[in-house]
Order: sequence, then structure tokens, then C-alpha cells
Amino acid sequence: MERLMNDTKWSELCATMAARNPRPRWTSLSANGHTHGPEREWHHHLRAGGFHDLVHVDILPDTATEREEILAVLRAIHVPGEVRSDRLRVIGLAPPGTPVDWI
Repeated sequence: MERLMNDTKWSELCATMAARNPRPRWTSLSANGHTHGPEREWHHHLRAGGFHDLVHVDILPDTATEREEILAVLRAIHVPGEVRSDRLRVIGLAPPGTPVDWI
């Protein structure tokens, strides 16, 4: 798997989401297949195993307004990801050569 997000980008994402009120819910998928969440704690639980094996983090906005605000933040940070109807996915790992969009 190719690493698309470094620790600095993950830390920036976590800090930005943790500063929101309310904090958005998230789920994650690790390279070993472990899933976590939904959860609103952005610092401790997301960082617990390190960022190196995060395949993706799905941000689950509660409202349309929250979704647009979070999407604006993701665009400002400029992360690899996907905008889906029910979630905003930040991609941390992808198979080499896989085309990935950037938010």
C-alpha cells in the first residue's frame, strides 16, 4: 500500500476536527482490517495505533451545514479523499498506482 497521508496531515486533520463543536463523528479502517467507531474523540483513539496503517477515516456529518463546513476544511487542508452522499472519506493508504482524488 502507498501512504498518501503523512503524520503532519493526520495531526492537522485531528486538531481541526477536535476543535469543532460538536466534534464530528468518524469511523476508521486499518490495513489489518480493524474498524473503529463511530467515535467523536479525535486525538486519543485515532492516534492510539499511530497513523501509519490507516486505510481511511470516514467523517460522518450530522447535518448538511456541518457537511459543508467540514468539506471546506478538508479542501483547505487538501487531503486525498472522496465525497460520498453520507460521509467524507479521507484516504490514508491506497494500492500503488490507484488513482485517488484530492479534496
